[in-house]
Amino acid sequence: MRSTICIVFLCLTSALFAQHTINLTLEAPVGKGTILIAVYGSEADFDNNENAVAQGKVVVNKIGSYQTTLTDIPSGKYVIALFQDVNDNGKLDSNFLGIPKEPYAFSRSPKVKWRAPKYEEVVFDLQSSQDMKLVLKKWKKR
Repeated sequence: MRSTICIVFLCLTSALFAQHTINLTLEAPVGKGTILIAVYGSEADFDNNENAVAQGKVVVNKIGSYQTTLTDIPSGKYVIALFQDVNDNGKLDSNFLGIPKEPYAFSRSPKVKWRAPKYEEVVFDLQSSQDMKLVLKKWKKR
């Protein structure tokens, strides 16, 4: 009986603290710069790089596909936000209206176009390791 309780406890504990891997395939539309990646674990932290639970970067030298892996991410709800820093100045450049001048993407494509997406529009639930393909796009009118 005691060993059964211990096994159940260990299974529950390992499920609660499971670490996952996200394999990203990124499609870069511009052949230079760096793709900067941030993973946010809550709405309060969304879009604040200092509070990202994981970060990454991919150097771009051609238009096309790039692979990278984010590791040791616990189960939970997350947003992946990324942009291609074409001029390597460390920030997402925008025009006077706040519209991005550089390609960007999120873990889910937001339906809105005329404002920054809200957390709940781009959040996903991570319960196991997974593969994701994110296509970076330049903003354009529809």
